[in-house]
Amino acid sequence: MLRIVLFITFFFNQVSFAADRDFSRSIITDPSISRRCDALIETRNHKLGYKQKIQALLKRCERLLKMAPPEKRTLVKKLKQTRDHLDQELQLAVDKLQNQEEDIIRKGCPGISL
Repeated sequence: MLRIVLFITFFFNQVSFAADRDFSRSIITDPSISRRCDALIETRNHKLGYKQKIQALLKRCERLLKMAPPEKRTLVKKLKQTRDHLDQELQLAVDKLQNQEEDIIRKGCPGISL
């Protein structure tokens, strides 16, 4: 009698373990989710690179403004306009990047870390 109970317990433990393993495998390897998430993450990475380029240009513009002599009013004016335009572009890039990150979270990409 004890052997039968042990056999049944062992059998049900093995079946439940196999079911858990199959369930976790199906979640992780779903190709449609992974392709969609890969595309969203790639788009986010492009937007992040664009944001970093704008920040580098803004830093360069600030350095040029410090180096520009005050007598060259036209140059200083153009550099200030460029800085203002870059500030607007940076704000737009930050907003788009935040929207992209929210979209990734809404789509439910598993294992994503932002």
